[in-house]
Parts: sequence; C-alpha cells; structure tokens
Amino acid sequence: MEKEKICVHCREIIDLEKDKYVLLGTYHGDNILEEGFYHFICFQKWYNSKVIEKTKNTIQDATKKVSGLLGGLRKMAVTQSASGDQGYIDFSAEVPNMEQEIPTVNLGIFKKKKKKDGKKRRKTN
Repeated sequence: MEKEKICVHCREIIDLEKDKYVLLGTYHGDNILEEGFYHFICFQKWYNSKVIEKTKNTIQDATKKVSGLLGGLRKMAVTQSASGDQGYIDFSAEVPNMEQEIPTVNLGIFKKKKKKDGKKRRKTN
C-alpha cells in the first residue's frame, strides 16, 4: 500500500502512517469508483464550508421569495412618534455571517479514550 497521498483540499502530501486523515470514497461492490484523501483538519474545513454555502443559498432563495411576495414594497411605516419620525421595518434582508450563525462540526469529539495504563478500551458485545 502507498504510504503517501495528496490531500484533495490543500494539495499537500498526507503521510498515511503518521497523519490523521479522512478517506472519502465511492464504491460499487469491489470496484473503487473514486477515492479522495483529506487531512483531518482539511476535511473539517471543507465540510463546514459546504454547510455554510448551502445555508447561505437557502437564505438567499427564501429572501427572494419573500421579496417577490411583497412586491415593490421595501419599507413599511410602523409607527409615527410625536416628533414626526417614522419607524420602519426593513425587508431588504441581509445574509448574516454564517460562520457565527451555524455551529461547525468538530469530529474530534469521537476520540477513543485510553485507560490509565495507556491501552485503548475495546468494545465487547
């Protein structure tokens, strides 16, 4: 077996014996259709970027639909104070910063715990 692969995300070398990596593959029976190797950190960055991208697109689509329902009205007067100032609801929604709005996936929480003697615990059924 090869000892090195190239990361799909950063195009750097992955040492399969030393580095923590993710293998993302497509298979049909015993046939390997496609395999992609990622550094573990690169996979997290790639995956989280795809989640953020999908969410932004969903919000933008929903905003367009709502804007279309409201027609040409962008602002509606809500209240008028005694001084003559008007309050408005602004329907020209901005897309929020997705990195703040969406929690990122941390796959490191699934690490196996070691016993005090340094050996890994085994699941037994």
